[in-house]
Amino acid sequence: MYRKAAFLVLFGFSATCMAQGKSAQLDAKAPFGEQRQSIEAALAAGKVYSEISPQDRSTVMAALARMGQKLGENGVAASLGESDKVQVFNDQELVNTLLTQAQADSRLICRRERVVGSNLPQNVCQTVAERREARENGVEILRNQRTSQEPVGAR
Repeated sequence: MYRKAAFLVLFGFSATCMAQGKSAQLDAKAPFGEQRQSIEAALAAGKVYSEISPQDRSTVMAALARMGQKLGENGVAASLGESDKVQVFNDQELVNTLLTQAQADSRLICRRERVVGSNLPQNVCQTVAERREARENGVEILRNQRTSQEPVGAR
């Protein structure tokens, strides 16, 4: 029923892919301990997952700790009971989801733009999360501006 739990060592991202800036790849041959260390190092470095929230960071660290307790030194799920396998698998999915989203949000996008007050185009670089936040703030400012300009009797 839960055959995926046997492949728990698949969740880690190989350190070489992260260092080269490639998309995260699953590594079935690396032990859990090594994968955990590479994830913790990437979180500490703050480059690959620069846009991860403090709450998500602590959630990932807690999930890794729970997985480490269940899997032990060897990182093999075969010796676990079915309920433990399910718990470890759920933690694995949680870690994958949060780190994949943080990596996507941390991607840097650069555009050539003419800055106000200058005719010279400049490179303007922002992460995906910064661009989304700026767009949402702009929409909110416009919404607030419209409601403040309505006549008193129109409300």
